[in-house]
Amino acid sequence: MDIFQPSNLVEIRVSQLPQPLFGTIRQAGQSGIAINMLGLNRPMYVIYPDTLVSVSILGADAIYCFDTRIVIDQVRSITLQIPKHIRRLMRRATPRKSCDLVVFFQTDGGQQGQGRCLDISIGGMRMVTPQDDIIGSAMSIEMTIYPQENPVRVYGEIVRNQSIVYNNEAVREVGLRFTQISSPDRTRLIRYINS
Repeated sequence: MDIFQPSNLVEIRVSQLPQPLFGTIRQAGQSGIAINMLGLNRPMYVIYPDTLVSVSILGADAIYCFDTRIVIDQVRSITLQIPKHIRRLMRRATPRKSCDLVVFFQTDGGQQGQGRCLDISIGGMRMVTPQDDIIGSAMSIEMTIYPQENPVRVYGEIVRNQSIVYNNEAVREVGLRFTQISSPDRTRLIRYINS
């Protein structure tokens, strides 16, 4: 299933923790779903095996939600039981906001450049750049959404890369599906999208 694809973004809510945890899927199999925890957003708590958690996974075209239990907690990684039932499936569950933000990017192919974000959601964004082509399959993005705050940094997989005409100019349109974002940056992005 698409839900368990490596690098899909995962949110884990544990009743005894004040904030959700974030990670990406490393692999999934009969022994469970292995999650790599992201950055420094992990508080130093031990989550005991068999703890009930609520999980949301961002797939390519939907968000999947279910309840399951912890199998192993190793601070930088968590293994979850394969759920028996997926509670609900929502297509485009998060709003997409039209915008005009300056972005700086670097691809995994070593290419650097600047562009403009045209719309964004918590799961991804669409941007244009004057670059002739985009070299690589993923990129890091830095953009300032509030002038008085530090830039938001996200990492994502390139899911669209095509030449278009925008404002009477030939540009490159890039669609990005986010695969990594820190908890503070995610909170700021949600605040911006809902503003």
